[in-house]
Amino acid sequence: MLRGGKMSTRISSAERQIRDLCRFLEYDEAAVYRRGLQILKKYNQIRQADSLVNHSDTEEDYQEQSELRTAAAALRECFFVSDSEGDASFWKNAHVLMDRKWMLDLTDRAIIYVQTNRIDHQDYYQLIRYKFLDQLSEIDICEFMGLQRTAMYMRRREAVTMFGIGFLKALDDFLRYPQKATG
Repeated sequence: MLRGGKMSTRISSAERQIRDLCRFLEYDEAAVYRRGLQILKKYNQIRQADSLVNHSDTEEDYQEQSELRTAAAALRECFFVSDSEGDASFWKNAHVLMDRKWMLDLTDRAIIYVQTNRIDHQDYYQLIRYKFLDQLSEIDICEFMGLQRTAMYMRRREAVTMFGIGFLKALDDFLRYPQKATG
């Protein structure tokens, strides 16, 4: 805290780099975080209900792709629509895509993006893994990572934003080169 009871507005080097990356890519940082968080939560639900997922995508699914491409394009647009306007459309398209092994692969690619693109030596992958894949408590995450709770929340926000950036990059790759992304 600063004098006069005001909270410090100082941002970390990692947070600044993520903001700069979002600006460079012309992504709304808050929207990328919000939608990235929603996708991670949905991904976690699907992993838990693994038997409900159609893991047998066929070559025919990839050949036709019109439904996937339409849903993927709409999902990308929904990343940047405000909550109240875009949630219904976002979830409709997320459900179409999440019912396919392809979407799980796309999400895995975004997680790999987080793992391979460390910023300022932050291990964002571990935060994603502990919170969304292993479902550890915040106390356990803080203990394993050696972070205070406030720092953990800030790093987790950065990690989810990095995931959102990775997801959008993977989605863009699919929209440009669907055979390459699914093959």
